[in-house]
This record gives sequence, C-alpha cells and structure tokens, in this order.
Amino acid sequence: MTALMAAVAGVTALVWFTGGIKYVYSHSRYIPIAIAGIVFGYKGGMIIALAGGLALGPWMPINTATMEMQDTINWVHRTFYFLAVGVLAGLSSDTSRRYIQRLKQFARRDPVSKLPNRKACWNVWKPF
Repeated sequence: MTALMAAVAGVTALVWFTGGIKYVYSHSRYIPIAIAGIVFGYKGGMIIALAGGLALGPWMPINTATMEMQDTINWVHRTFYFLAVGVLAGLSSDTSRRYIQRLKQFARRDPVSKLPNRKACWNVWKPF
C-alpha cells in the first residue's frame, strides 16, 4: 500500500511539474488505482482513487504558471471516474478470487456427500 501511495504522490508531482491539470498526465493516475483494485480488492481501489482524486482536486491548478484553479465540478467529476475504475478493478479481482476458491473446493470434495475426496486426502498424506 505504501508503494501505491508513493505512486499517487509521484503522479501528483508529475502533473504539477508538467504544468497542471490541463495536460494529459493526470490520466497516469489510473495505473495505481487499477493496481490497488486488483491487489487489495474494491476497498483498496476506492482508497487509492479517493486519495488520487483529492491530490489532483481542490489544490491542483489547471495551469501552474498562472495558478488558475479548476472548477469544483472538474475535480469531483474526475474523482468519480477514479472511483469507478478502482471499484470495477477491485470487484473483478474479488470475483475471480472467490471463483478460484470455489473451484478448489469442488475439486477436493465429493459433489453429493461433501466429504473430502482422494485429491483432498492426497494433499494431507503424501507417500514417500
């Protein structure tokens, strides 16, 4: 999580030093948001998305040379999309993990009796 917060800070610095929100560098924010969603699930995606939205939000000017500030609706709209990406990446990751667990459970249990099968026993006892 620390590396992802460092990525949020890095993208914020990139946006600031390249001239502000008016340039496309703010779209680099989607990478740490998607990674957070995949690794930490939808909650991690939401946390990084909110952190990124606030970092590029009320204190980030449109143009750092003139210090012209952006409208509130601008950064709220961007934060909404950051949240959407984080939640969707996290939900897809969480769903995949649950499906893999379910497949493992089906592979190690008899479908009728729900008792462990040979594969489950093989993992417990391995002959020499």
